Amino acid sequence: MKTIEKLEWGTFNGFGNRKKTGRLSILVDVNSKQIYPVPLKQEHIDFANRVKGISGLEKLIPSHIDIEEWSGVIRVITGICGMEINFGIRHTSEDVERAHRIAVDYVKNGEISYESLKEEIIYRYCDN
Repeated sequence: MKTIEKLEWGTFNGFGNRKKTGRLSILVDVNSKQIYPVPLKQEHIDFANRVKGISGLEKLIPSHIDIEEWSGVIRVITGICGMEINFGIRHTSEDVERAHRIAVDYVKNGEISYESLKEEIIYRYCDN
């Protein structure tokens, strides 16, 4: 399973444009602080099961990183994907916030500019 430590164009080129032009979807393991890019042709839930198995999915938090070619990273959205909507996976608000900080640090430590960065955390699927 490939984990990544900072946002690089090579990662975007291999995993980006997933379901939306300019989007890189990642799963953040809040326990280990590891980041897993979601493969282009795989659903979050299937990939999460490969990473964690059935138990522990509540500790894998989705983030989406939106990138525009000339502006760099424009948005990081954390806390929502098909795992929450279709399969009822729930997270604590603290875990979602922690995952968001990890995802934003991943962007800021990378090689893609982020001057226009907007951040969004979705709490709709939190269990507290």
